[in-house]
Amino acid sequence: MKKKIVGTCLCIALASLMGFGRTEKVLAADEKGDTYSAQQTAELADGEDAYPAVTFDSEHISIHAEVLQNTVSGYIFMNGVSLYFPFTERSTSDLRYEIYRSTSAKGKYTVIDSGTYLAGTGAVAKTDYKVEIGKTYYYKVKVSAGNDMSDPSAVVSKVKGYKYTSGTVDFELERGSKGVDITICNGGWGANNRFDVYRSTSANKGFKRIKTLYRRTYTDTNVKTGRIYYYKIVPRYYDHVRGKFYTGVTTKAQGIRIGMGNPGTYRAVQNSHTSVKLTWGRVPGANMYEVWYRRTDVSGDYYVKAGVTKSTAFVVKGLTTGGSYRFKLRTQMVSKGRVIGENSQIADVRMGYTAEAANLTATPVGTTLGRDKKTRVVHTDLRWDIVWGSSGYKIMAANRTTGAIVNVATITSGRKNYYRFRNPGTVTGGLKYDYVWVVPYRGKALGKYGSEVPVYKIPPVKDVKVTRKSDAEARIAWKAVPGATSYYVYRRNEQTGMVTWLGDTSVTRFDDQYMTTRTIYTYFVFADMGVDGIEGIKSFEFPAKGTQYEHKIGATRITGASNTAAGKITLKWKYVSKSKCYLVYRATSRKGRYTRIGTTIKNTFVDKKAARGKTYYYKVVTYAVNDAGVASKSACSNTAAVKSVKK
Repeated sequence: MKKKIVGTCLCIALASLMGFGRTEKVLAADEKGDTYSAQQTAELADGEDAYPAVTFDSEHISIHAEVLQNTVSGYIFMNGVSLYFPFTERSTSDLRYEIYRSTSAKGKYTVIDSGTYLAGTGAVAKTDYKVEIGKTYYYKVKVSAGNDMSDPSAVVSKVKGYKYTSGTVDFELERGSKGVDITICNGGWGANNRFDVYRSTSANKGFKRIKTLYRRTYTDTNVKTGRIYYYKIVPRYYDHVRGKFYTGVTTKAQGIRIGMGNPGTYRAVQNSHTSVKLTWGRVPGANMYEVWYRRTDVSGDYYVKAGVTKSTAFVVKGLTTGGSYRFKLRTQMVSKGRVIGENSQIADVRMGYTAEAANLTATPVGTTLGRDKKTRVVHTDLRWDIVWGSSGYKIMAANRTTGAIVNVATITSGRKNYYRFRNPGTVTGGLKYDYVWVVPYRGKALGKYGSEVPVYKIPPVKDVKVTRKSDAEARIAWKAVPGATSYYVYRRNEQTGMVTWLGDTSVTRFDDQYMTTRTIYTYFVFADMGVDGIEGIKSFEFPAKGTQYEHKIGATRITGASNTAAGKITLKWKYVSKSKCYLVYRATSRKGRYTRIGTTIKNTFVDKKAARGKTYYYKVVTYAVNDAGVASKSACSNTAAVKSVKK
């Protein structure tokens, strides 16, 4: 799309071009006020033409906030503004570039970065680190194929503005078992690490803050059935470098009626030749469940009420083998004999022999060392729904090397629906199998292959213990796994859910120095069996429970206290790792009331208000702030007593 030039500046510039016989650049504006560069080529004095070094692809210029994970603490942080100014084609020669920035579209631009690119580059891509949240910045890029930026080949990009913020958030409301479950999620992206929750009974007014969160989930238990509540979230970002909070954009209000919650997991499983067992999760607010069913293989069949229950399970009996059925669960809120709320779910079942094992799952159990002390065996528990009418099941496995699918075991009972799979492997040959199928059979006829499950995964090491080693470290320890060659240590920040790989070790202990205070961490250890093909479970598969640890800020110890001058008492104490500052307290008796008299980032303090002839008692408290802005204090130090005697 061509730009319409506004004004006469371009004509004047072109006139000067003709006079001097060289290429120039002018900054023009279109009808919308967007600025861009206009590049013209004119004949040089020697009769040759000067062509621009490159042409910018203005439509695909990208500027956004760079958000990274802090591997030390497990929190995310704002790292700067990422700039990407692409070319329409890769450069055919080396380029010099300059990046300009201004806080106003028409203001003064200054060079914030410069350098060179080799031939073949497709864009100028850099990160501007010297930015502050909440401010808007404008950028443009100048490139040249010559020795300096005044070369005729130099060209300037379009100006692009960007407001540097910590992003937006969105949230979801759900009626949980104990109240309103609030889940906060990013509205595209975001680095916010604190969330103020506001609530009202009106959509437009009366909002009051009910909770400040440092994680993204919360349950509001102070609600009443039948009422409608509205919520807003105010996101905030704590910049741990500047020690400052920034407030983001408040979300729109969302409302929820406190009625019944969403039905839990609903399953229908055949449990005999003529019956089906229905199970579901308890629904918040519901006090009655109705079960209905009908044939789906009979045209025009209608629902029949099977029964009513207050529990979370029901067995429908008297069904026909070979028939297909649909089961409807009607979840109800009943008051004074009247249904005031209802929702429903359905599930389908075909009775009799289905020729396929449904809901096959594989749970990693662990590893053992073979009798030869060389073979490592991965154990996996397999479970599936019983296939009624089957004679048994064939355990089929895919050979990891050849890809051949072989029968490794046969279960001769159709009622047995579990099996512990043994997967051997060696250091030289690798793991033998990678995937498994459970295939039912009836007589000599083999059924269908359903979904496969992996049998090469191992779970975290059991019995992991975490203890405080020092002010700066935590010690992770565990029992040796037979056959393991090394161990990998992971840590999950329970506030953010982020998993960090801490390192690997050949011994059964590991020291973690990379943590922040007032944060709960969960630790996982995986054994490396030295066998190709064995994998630990992925981070998103880590168990919800594990060995948790919260590192508390350490208390200091006063190492010196003396009357150094008239009216002055000097204190010294031990430095504490991860401290932000120290709070100094004083009293006139050992067990008296201690009043804070100072705050310092150093490990020394001078009390300049000590009256001559009096004895003073001092204590020091360590103060820390974690990467989400949550403060904590240590226990008090030892007490130091000093008498002020000097004149």
